[in-house]
Amino acid sequence: MLNRVIKISFLLLILVQCISCNRKEDEDKRVKSISRKISGLWYDSIYNRANDSIKIWASNQLYGYRGERVFPWRIDSIICFNREFTKCVMALEVKCTAKDCVQDEVKYFFGVKVNSKWFFFTGASFALPRELYQDDVHTPLSFEKLHSIAMENIFRRYLIKDNMGEWQINDKFFVSMANKNASGPGYGPCRNCKSEEEYFLYLAKENWLSKFEPLKENELEASYDKQSKKIKLRFPLRSFSDHIAPFKVVTKMYRKDGSKEPVINYIQSIAKFEETGSIGEMTFEDINPDDVLTFEIRVYFTTVVGDRNPKPLIVTMPIKNIVSQKKRIGI
Repeated sequence: MLNRVIKISFLLLILVQCISCNRKEDEDKRVKSISRKISGLWYDSIYNRANDSIKIWASNQLYGYRGERVFPWRIDSIICFNREFTKCVMALEVKCTAKDCVQDEVKYFFGVKVNSKWFFFTGASFALPRELYQDDVHTPLSFEKLHSIAMENIFRRYLIKDNMGEWQINDKFFVSMANKNASGPGYGPCRNCKSEEEYFLYLAKENWLSKFEPLKENELEASYDKQSKKIKLRFPLRSFSDHIAPFKVVTKMYRKDGSKEPVINYIQSIAKFEETGSIGEMTFEDINPDDVLTFEIRVYFTTVVGDRNPKPLIVTMPIKNIVSQKKRIGI
C-alpha cells in the first residue's frame, strides 16, 4: 500500500511538472507569434542588430558593458514589439563566472526606432542570488533558467486578454521606457528633453559617452609652495554630454618612519571651470615634506548613474618629486 502511494505521488509530481513546462512553452510560442506578426521579417534582423551592438560596446570598453567583456551573455530569444513597431523590450542575460561570484543578472534591454533607425540601450537589472534557485551557489545559472526568470519578471505583462478572452498587446507594458518625470520637466535625467524621441536619442548618446577614459600620462599636475606649505593638485575632469562626470579624490600621505597608517586621508571633490575645460583642483595645507615619504592619489570617475564601484586612477609618488617642483607627474 505504501509503495502504491509513493508511486502515485511520484507520477503526480511528474504530471504537474509536465503541465508547467507545457504552459511555459505555450507562453513562449504565444509571445513570439504575436511579436513576429508585427515585426515580420525584421524580427531576426533586429535581434542580430541588438546582439552586434552589445558586442561593439563591450569591445570598445564602454563602462556600462564591462561585465559583457569578460562574462558569458546572450540576448533572450523573446522580443516584445509594440503595435506601432517603434519600440521593443528584450532581456540581456549575463552569467558571472568569476571565482567569488554567487549571483547572475538579467537586464532590461530596450530598442526604439527613431527616424527609421533602431537604437538600443539598457534599462534596470535584476541581481539573481543563486541560492534562491539552486543548491550550488558557485555554478552560474543556466541560460534556460535565466530565460525562465526573464519570462516571469520582464515579459510577463506583455500580453493581456481582452473582453473576448483573446490575447492582445498591453500598451502599458512600454510606458516605463519613456521615464517621463512626474514632477518637473524632462524625461529621467534629461531635463531638457521635450519628447520621448529626444530622450531615447539622449540615452543612446549617453551610452557611448559613458566610455571610461582614465587620466592620461602627464595630465596630473602637482606643485608645492614652501612658504605656505601647501600642495596643489590639478587634473582635467571628464565630461559626458552636458554634465561633468561625478568624481571623488582620496589621497593618503605615509610617514617616513614606516608607519602603516596614513598621515592624512582626504576625501574631496572640487570642480573649477576654465577656458581650457573643466579642471579638478585640490589644495592640502600644513604639509611638512620632512614627515612624509609617499603621497598616494586616487581619482574616481563615476560615469554611470548609481555606480557604486567606479574605476580609479591611482598614482603613488615620492613627496620629493612634488617639493622639487616637478609639476607634471606621469602615471
